[in-house]
Amino acid sequence: MNNIRLDQYFILREFQCRCCGVVKIRKLLLERLHVLRGSLKRPIIITSGYRCKNHNTAVGGKVNSAHMRGAAADIRVTRISPLLVMVAAKRAGFKNVYCSVAENFTHCGL
Repeated sequence: MNNIRLDQYFILREFQCRCCGVVKIRKLLLERLHVLRGSLKRPIIITSGYRCKNHNTAVGGKVNSAHMRGAAADIRVTRISPLLVMVAAKRAGFKNVYCSVAENFTHCGL
């Protein structure tokens, strides 16, 4: 069941909470990730999608994290700098975007 395809690029399992397996994903998040994937022409790896309260606390997430509402994803794109991914994410319509070059991820939030 967790291999359900959400669109041509993403499956449900990628967005599930690593702690409990629950998933929440806003349609707009998926739509913007789809646009981003198309513009980068490279696979996007979801490193953190939905987080339940316990998982969010365990990873040191913000108390009101958009991950807990299915409105954010942390992503990695191979062979593209997180800084360039951040620029592309803003062009794709994400409002809350930041990255960590050291940890090689970009946060994409609505």
